[in-house]
Amino acid sequence: MHISHRPTARRSITRSITRSITRSITRSACLVLLSGALGALPLSALIAQAAAPTIKLSHLQGTILDPLDNPLAKVIIEIDDPAMATFTDEAGFFRLRNIPAGARTIRVKKVGFDGVDFELNLLADSTVHIGVKLQPVAQTLGTITVLTKDEESHPALAATGFYAQKRAGFGTLFSPEEIEKKKESVNDASSIFRDVLGVTLRRERTGGANLQGKPSGGGSIQKGVQLVCMMNVLKDGMLIKINPGETFDQIVSKDEVYAVEVYPRAEYTPAAYHVINGNDLCGTVVIWTVSHMTLRPKANK
Repeated sequence: MHISHRPTARRSITRSITRSITRSITRSACLVLLSGALGALPLSALIAQAAAPTIKLSHLQGTILDPLDNPLAKVIIEIDDPAMATFTDEAGFFRLRNIPAGARTIRVKKVGFDGVDFELNLLADSTVHIGVKLQPVAQTLGTITVLTKDEESHPALAATGFYAQKRAGFGTLFSPEEIEKKKESVNDASSIFRDVLGVTLRRERTGGANLQGKPSGGGSIQKGVQLVCMMNVLKDGMLIKINPGETFDQIVSKDEVYAVEVYPRAEYTPAAYHVINGNDLCGTVVIWTVSHMTLRPKANK
């Protein structure tokens, strides 16, 4: 019996030795992997990664309609914290992606309509669809419009709604007479906008300057840094594209400027000047040119 058990004892000893070697190799491999990970990242970074909470995201989309269920284009949809904004397309549809989940304030607004604000709880890993109807701003009937002397002197400009907008007090508007005075003290078209509220002149190395604004909707400051962006520029009602390396002064000359409209915020910009996929949130500048208008401003005597 003693002899018959001897092979069994040997097998038991062999298995025990094998287990010990396997455990030793496994522990060594773990130590090597851990050592490599610690060498790739500092300990503080590993602790920060472990402690950093995972931000859960949500998505918001929807359709904006008028009271007759017609889609509304160029409606502004804004969210604060973080500042995000977009516009509806021609079908009245919009989409905002990657919004931190949780309670958010949604603002919907369009020139000529009463804006709406509401709270919405965005669930993580989900897409929330909303439908909003905007009511037109009540119109006052029976008003008699009397043309001013300026409107009679510049009927083509008056036909664009320039003087009505100037009386409304939205934005900064310079009449032909005011532009002529400004031309006397500036060397280029961009300098006309010097000291205009909401406009920053960015001088380029190639000469001339570009017009920059601050994005509206509460998003002009991020992490303590003041944000600026290129304003929309419309020349005689048409959007002009300023390519990289170009400047406003290369597109518009001082002598051809007839009148100017500046709208530093999207909600103050007339609906006719909103541009889909443009920089409406950065503000809009409208240039009326001498060649487009039939009457030149009268010289000051």
